[in-house]
Amino acid sequence: MGKRSSSVWSGKAVSMIISALLGLGIAVGCTAFFSVLIRFLLKDMGLARVLVSASLIAGAFSGSYIGGKYHRHKGLLIGALCGTAMFAVLSAIGLVTGGHTAGIGKLLLLAVSGMAGGVYGVNSKRPKNFTE
Repeated sequence: MGKRSSSVWSGKAVSMIISALLGLGIAVGCTAFFSVLIRFLLKDMGLARVLVSASLIAGAFSGSYIGGKYHRHKGLLIGALCGTAMFAVLSAIGLVTGGHTAGIGKLLLLAVSGMAGGVYGVNSKRPKNFTE
């Protein structure tokens, strides 16, 4: 018998980076959609903060969900780490572009929604083509 190839999800650091990047990609996609919605339908910036928070929640939840689904254990830890990694990237981008970092509220928002996604991913059904 031949060797079994290792999955990308078997390495903890690599899987955290992939989960956080997927979550950031989903958050950016949601933000782009909401910005088009505000520009062409709402024409008012009153809901901008709510929609940005919703896109961050969706990104952290889905990134942690994917990480938890493939890791299959320690969903709270996976979610918290994924949300914290997303916060670190957002803070670094904010520091470079605007000279300030994100606040503690965003860290809590990302960590809590990430933990919920991680727990939900761990407790969901196993993927069909899962390889360990």
